Amino acid sequence: MRPAMQKALVAMAKDGHCKEFLRVFAAECLSEKNEDHSLEWKEGLDAMSTAQWQHLCEYMRLPLVDLHITACLTCLCWSLRDSLPTSVVFALSDVIVHLHGHLLQATPDAQDAIAQCCEAFWISHASRAEAVIPQLIPYLVVQALDGETVSAVKRLRDVQDALSLLDFEDTSSRLLKDLLLRCFVSPAFLKSNDGVAILSDLFHLDASFMDDIHETIRNQVPTQKKSVVKRYGLVYFKAWHTAYLNELPSLLKLEEDCIQPYLYHAIYVSTASLCTKLHALLEAFFEAKQVCDPMLYRLVEPMLWRGLSATNDQVRKQAAIVLFQGFPYQKFHLDGNKSASKEDTDALLQKQVDGMLLLVQDTSPATRVVAVHGLAKVLSLYWEVIPHESIQQFLFWLFELVQDTASTAVRVAVLQGLPLILDNHLSHAVLKSLLPKLAPYLNDKQETVRAAFCRLLVRVKSIRNMHFYDIAPVDSCLLRLVMDAARPSVAKPITNLFLRSYFPQGASDDAQVARTLSLIEEHPVASRVFYRHVVHFSSVGAVCKLVVLLLHFVSCQGGSDNSDLANGVVWVVVDLLESIQKPLMHSKRYADCRRFIQDQVHPDRLHTILESFSAYPSVVAGTWHVISHVPTSMKDQFVLRALDAMAEFECSSNKLLLVGVLQCLVRWGEALTFVDSLLDQLRPKRIHRTNVALLLVCLNELAKLCDLSDVASSLVVKLEQHWPTFQGQMEPTSAILYAKVVWTLHQLVVAGAAAAGDTPPPPMVLCAIYVKQHIVFLLPKIWLTCVLTRQMYLSIL
Repeated sequence: MRPAMQKALVAMAKDGHCKEFLRVFAAECLSEKNEDHSLEWKEGLDAMSTAQWQHLCEYMRLPLVDLHITACLTCLCWSLRDSLPTSVVFALSDVIVHLHGHLLQATPDAQDAIAQCCEAFWISHASRAEAVIPQLIPYLVVQALDGETVSAVKRLRDVQDALSLLDFEDTSSRLLKDLLLRCFVSPAFLKSNDGVAILSDLFHLDASFMDDIHETIRNQVPTQKKSVVKRYGLVYFKAWHTAYLNELPSLLKLEEDCIQPYLYHAIYVSTASLCTKLHALLEAFFEAKQVCDPMLYRLVEPMLWRGLSATNDQVRKQAAIVLFQGFPYQKFHLDGNKSASKEDTDALLQKQVDGMLLLVQDTSPATRVVAVHGLAKVLSLYWEVIPHESIQQFLFWLFELVQDTASTAVRVAVLQGLPLILDNHLSHAVLKSLLPKLAPYLNDKQETVRAAFCRLLVRVKSIRNMHFYDIAPVDSCLLRLVMDAARPSVAKPITNLFLRSYFPQGASDDAQVARTLSLIEEHPVASRVFYRHVVHFSSVGAVCKLVVLLLHFVSCQGGSDNSDLANGVVWVVVDLLESIQKPLMHSKRYADCRRFIQDQVHPDRLHTILESFSAYPSVVAGTWHVISHVPTSMKDQFVLRALDAMAEFECSSNKLLLVGVLQCLVRWGEALTFVDSLLDQLRPKRIHRTNVALLLVCLNELAKLCDLSDVASSLVVKLEQHWPTFQGQMEPTSAILYAKVVWTLHQLVVAGAAAAGDTPPPPMVLCAIYVKQHIVFLLPKIWLTCVLTRQMYLSIL
């Protein structure tokens, strides 16, 4: 026993009250400054005599005693109940009941301590435990509604069985009922499993309260997110499952008044968004079909078959969703213990199959889409259950609907459904001979159809004894890769098809290079598209490794015999670097990859490539693009060479070379310096020696590569000022570029002025270009923006 506790007991015996005892307890066990000595106090309390216990319990029931300290001490004492005499346990029970009477009026700290005391009292199943429920339940409900953690919900879950003691028909329970109904719209309850369990059990407290709960949830469904509606469905399912397992009297009312109306509205509701949410709510029941079959078919039968034959397209579609969600429905006897006879089961299965066959022939495309997706799911899961003749009919209609020219969505649905059917190995033997008929859809006019077909090829590729090239030839796939280079939905799955062939992971370095070279030599354009997308199916590190290997290969080549191959390899490297540029440059996760590139891509190697292929502008241009994408700055090694390249640039030079060099200048932070030099070319003394075409191309490309906002205004003024000097030496195409550059720079000026609330007028030079060159058909956007204003039009006249 602690010395302080010993002194307190002596004082209690001497003075006849326990004030000092509670003060010492609070100082040693409740103070934030000192250590918690609760365990030592337990040992001391366990050693107290019965008389001391009785005296302490009597004192703690006095009106002026601190409720917080009393509740904390009582909790500690109650934990020792198994070792205490019955009379002491009974006296502690009186203290707890006394504390319960002050629960809702006490301070927040005291309330929490008293509530914990009452919870422990109820959980211990002590006699008179029901006496602490009337105020405990409302307190815990309020705490769970207002609390930010799930701990309050868990505390309510621990005493949830006490709810059955409350009289919900009494008018005094209205406040508690309102609090409990608020729980059904509280995220704290819906997000936690304990909360869902509490909500589901509330259905069984009272019949009238079940109606209130159902109305509350029904009003929430139209406005809540789909994820929340799914949680409501889980609440209903758990409520039904509990009633079903325990044969509760609330079962029939729950089925007919709550679940069946949802099934009805899931078929007949007129709002598509609400229908989606109702199906999400019912999802919990359909996912537990083995348990719910006795109920589901009994509830849905009166409305399902009428819905499938309704004249309204939307009703048929929604009924089809319900049919496929619950397939195969099974009929049970009313007692729920025996299934129907085999003849009845077969007849019901055939009835459902016949309904599906009618749905795939429906006049509404939306219904046919649902039917196709549903058939794919059915064949994937229940191939062995469905009669062989019915499978043949299903596949016949699927391959008929893939030719549905009236609806792209139907064709896409078939091509999306076939990979799902292939998940069932029993379908492989049949589909292997049918899938080659789909080859034309690689070149379908709709991108979504082509994308779905390519994903089907990827699924076929993963199946043993099936080959995608038996459906679509390799050359056709690579040609489609080129044609859909700018459409990732098609290009990515085609890239996936050839990944193991041309980007083999785990192969030797020589093997990887050899595979890459073979694709570049045979299909140079397709190779660029392919390697542009490989990053989506491999690691950044693997891409970096291939970049190093290919650059090493090019640096070891030389001479005209290898120029075409070197050109292809260099531009593949550019595409590889561009595909990983964002993560490589900005993500700390790939610091090791950056260091690898910096260590392995030496400036000397790039100098060697530039010198070896100096006679081949395309290779040189690609090399400059590589330099601009390498993670480390090579300004010191290449800036002079870049400036020399710019000095030698002419109108007929390779534009890609200019872009590559400009990208390097932007990367090295020299873009504005270069712009200053361009401005210098527009000075009056130099204007007659200015290469106008080069100037315009540089400005046009720089506007794409970096922000010219700071110099845009001065550039527009100078270009507008010198138009009379330039126009005599310009061809119409140069004039178009002139107008385009001025317009692009003017847009930057407008964007900067908009922040200050100003809108500068379009430059007059645009109108002058139009009048001089008569190219309105080539400048529709500029003309509509600039010339169609009344003031500018009058000024031209």
